[in-house]
Amino acid sequence: SALVNGNIAVAFFFALTGFLVGRSVFLKGNGIKVLPGKLGNRYLRLLPTIAIATLFTYISMKLGLQSHLKITNTNVNAEFLSGYCNFNATIGSLLANIFFEPFVRTSSYVGPFWTIKYEFWGYIMVLSVATLLKKTKWRRLIYIVIVGALGLILKDSYLCIFIFGLLVADLEYNTKPTVCSKLYSKLLRNKAFVMVCFFAATYFACCPMYRDTKLYSFWFKIPALSPTLFRGFGMALFVWVSLKSQCIQR
Repeated sequence: SALVNGNIAVAFFFALTGFLVGRSVFLKGNGIKVLPGKLGNRYLRLLPTIAIATLFTYISMKLGLQSHLKITNTNVNAEFLSGYCNFNATIGSLLANIFFEPFVRTSSYVGPFWTIKYEFWGYIMVLSVATLLKKTKWRRLIYIVIVGALGLILKDSYLCIFIFGLLVADLEYNTKPTVCSKLYSKLLRNKAFVMVCFFAATYFACCPMYRDTKLYSFWFKIPALSPTLFRGFGMALFVWVSLKSQCIQR
């Protein structure tokens, strides 16, 4: 399942983003004042890659190099190809797909840029939540509430993945000595416990796209659970386990 499911890589990337952004907030201790500047920088960092790829696609369409559209007119077995790079190549659409569309919806020029919206808003969400709640006593419970709200109300499992990554960073870099934290640390020194977590991470991360798979179908009777949510949780758990085991790191 893991070898043929490209969405697993997306889940890992989102979980890793949530982890790294959270780690940065907890270690550097930046306050609310830096939020506007960081959010603006995020937009500017994503923009060059979007601009280059979109411009390349625009030029190739203008030169008639998108021959897959011609194939779909003659070969019924390739109709699905008509969904890729099928747009009206105008200057207006070019500019919209560089500066606006990928950040709020998706790109009609570059299919894989559907991830840009999540990388942009997921970053904003994690940075804001981590900055505002880093000293709040019940913040981890709030993380779980946010995941539930995203899943039940917005039906958006991809944004939940960023919060999973943030939770891992919180456990690793924002934990003060308490009775629970001491028990937590003791568990992490148990290699058997870490390996069980590793196999659990693999199980969840390899969840296929289809809900009727026997190994996973019973989970989806619970509201708000989805294959995407499972993969994201599994990948965040994998990041956490990797921090604790040099064997798994290698």
